[in-house]
Amino acid sequence: MPRHLSIIEDSIDLYIEKQRRKKGGFAATDFNLIQKYGKVVGVYQGTRPTLLISDPDIVRDLFIKDFSNFTNRPDVIKPDKFTSHSMTVARDDYWKFLRTKISPTFTTGKLRNMTTLIQRCSDDLVDNIKKQSEGDSVIDMKEIASGFTMDVICSTAFGMQVNSQTEKDNQFVSYARRAMRTQVKAIFS
Repeated sequence: MPRHLSIIEDSIDLYIEKQRRKKGGFAATDFNLIQKYGKVVGVYQGTRPTLLISDPDIVRDLFIKDFSNFTNRPDVIKPDKFTSHSMTVARDDYWKFLRTKISPTFTTGKLRNMTTLIQRCSDDLVDNIKKQSEGDSVIDMKEIASGFTMDVICSTAFGMQVNSQTEKDNQFVSYARRAMRTQVKAIFS
């Protein structure tokens, strides 16, 4: 690419980033671009070309019929020995292999059966927030949200009720939190 085109491209990228931050964030900017240019718009996120698609028919085709053609995702974390086999960082044929193994877990019937479990965890969440908000102390929403997430994962994936929102000393919960801390450290190191 000629040097002058690279400078222009970089300037446009910087301008778009500035506009995204200034006027309501990414969602507002994306909405304005779609309103101005149509249901399919090409933009750059830094140097990565990206399509904004708001046509429901195209979105449905991409997420259902053509989904297996889009095997690679943007790198969000640097894969290591713990994360390299997860679906979020898997690429190409390995991603396709994982998807064929995991997809049967998320059939409509199985998801419908999970709603009761998730509702129970949600009820516990509401009760927990009500109980903690009665006092004058500050509520740690990160702690509450992670407890809720842990309860949902344990009940839907493992069939276990660990009550991590209220039972902080649960052995399963302490091991899971330790594993998560290790993964978070790996992401940012």
